[in-house]
Amino acid sequence: SPLKGHLALQPYTPQWKEQFLAEYQRTRPILLSKWKHTLDSDLTPDGIVHIGSTAIKDIALAKPQHDVALAVTFHSLPQEFLVDLANLGYAYVGVAPHSLDCGDHFFAFIPNAEDRLKFGEGFFLHVVTPKVHDWLRTSLAFCEYLSNHVEARESYSNLKKQSLSME
Repeated sequence: SPLKGHLALQPYTPQWKEQFLAEYQRTRPILLSKWKHTLDSDLTPDGIVHIGSTAIKDIALAKPQHDVALAVTFHSLPQEFLVDLANLGYAYVGVAPHSLDCGDHFFAFIPNAEDRLKFGEGFFLHVVTPKVHDWLRTSLAFCEYLSNHVEARESYSNLKKQSLSME
């Protein structure tokens, strides 16, 4: 599976934004009907947000799996919330590596083969509790900055290329 296997980095494609928007629309009804009152009103008031390299317009290289995030106001994940994410196809993976304090819960949605055109290689959902909201703010600002600053985006892309050559 793409979660366990290796995905080659690919150049930016406008399909990534379309794939994110399809997932945003797919998840919105359940997230907003049942959980809107628990979403952080500044960070993710209307559902998931797109973070990570596939969110950076014109990035030279990125894994074709999308990182998305949802900022919640509760400090532990309610069982019913986990069930709703499972019903959306998201499997709980564990705590994200950058968040050893357990504030970023990591989920994966890997679409079946016939849905790959619409959703790409899948989505990694970061459900972030209040103690890591600043990490999400930084991630969103970083993506926006790189999307709007060509030289910085190129430098970041070069770092990705160099890291590939080290593997």
